[in-house]
This record gives sequence, C-alpha cells and structure tokens, in this order.
Amino acid sequence: VRKIAYGKEAYMPLLLEADPSEAMIRKYLDSGEMYVLMTNGRAVAVAIAGMAGERDCELFNLATAPDQRRNGYATHLVRHLLKLYQPRCERMLVGTSPAMVPFYKRFGFEECGVRKCFFSENYSEPIIENGQTLTDMILLSRKL
Repeated sequence: VRKIAYGKEAYMPLLLEADPSEAMIRKYLDSGEMYVLMTNGRAVAVAIAGMAGERDCELFNLATAPDQRRNGYATHLVRHLLKLYQPRCERMLVGTSPAMVPFYKRFGFEECGVRKCFFSENYSEPIIENGQTLTDMILLSRKL
C-alpha cells in the first residue's frame, strides 16, 4: 500500500469505479489522503480518507479494478486505514449504498444514519444498483 501525495488525478479511472461523478470526487480528492494498493506494479485498489471533524475521519472512496475484485484488496485497504487512523480518530465514518453495507459491517461498522436524497440531489444521472435507483446514502460508523 502506497500513500499518494502527488499525481492523484492519474487514479481517476479507478476512483470512478466507486463514485461515478468526477465532480464529486474532486470535492475530496485534494483534501483527502489517498492510498493505493499495488500488485505487480499495477494499482488494483484505491481509497481516499480524511478528517471529518475534530476526532472523526471518513472513508470517502474505496474502489477495486473490476478485473481484480474478490481478491481481498479492498479488505486489505480498509484494515490498513483502520490501523492508520486509530491513533488520530475516535471513529471512522463511511457513506455508502445498500449493496455495500454488508461489506462494511464485516469490519464492525454499524448503521448510524441516512443522508436523505444524497444520490438524487448530488448526481445528474440516476445511480442504479441491483435494478433500483438510489436516492439516500446510508451512513455507517465504527469506533477506532
């Protein structure tokens, strides 16, 4: 896992796997800390996290290359981030879609709220997941 301080734009295609809006990604790209998991010289997974208040941090983006999914790369990145942020934060937050809730619950994240109409108000095109149009973002948190 490498921390990327410069040239974050080069990872935009991978970031778009988790967030289909380049405009939304740009809102957290510069302020967040980017970590890339490399295998055989290739970026196969990426995460952006950062502070969200005085004692909270947030995972803004977590993506794996489509041909590399189900290899444990996202799991490895989440575990890395939990260890990394534990000394700095009391809890980590993540906003996600219903399909990803079980993934985060494996790490001890618990549902803590909803950002009503987040997807419908922040994305120009509808976001469809498992045949359903997403409107609300599910919020989860985990004590560190």
